[in-house]
Amino acid sequence: MNTMLYFSNRHTMSEAMPDLYPTSEINDTAYNEFFSTHFPDGNVTNTIYEDCDLDREMDSAAAGTGLAFVVFTQAIVELPASPFWSIIFFLMLLALGLGSQIGTMEGVVSTVFESPFFHSIKKEYLTGV
Repeated sequence: MNTMLYFSNRHTMSEAMPDLYPTSEINDTAYNEFFSTHFPDGNVTNTIYEDCDLDREMDSAAAGTGLAFVVFTQAIVELPASPFWSIIFFLMLLALGLGSQIGTMEGVVSTVFESPFFHSIKKEYLTGV
């Protein structure tokens, strides 16, 4: 369950029905009971409530950047010692980015270095500039 949407829905419940659902008394049981009673099929589209089903969110985000920043992130949160794995995951993404940047830069520098105008300049100086 998406925690941010869960709290947003709790707030909406307390605003829509303050006598029945004061904010301080909406616990997980009352929340689940409300949604199972009012939305038995789980469909909250075209209502004031937001869908906070993590499985649906992960199904729609399991490609491209959603795969790296939604699905893998949720998997890392579930692992024991998750701060360690989060740091390792970030370092992996950083290494992938730097590797791609160095490959691209090498292609550009090699092309420029082979031109007759820059042929007399050392490759290290050209790369540094």
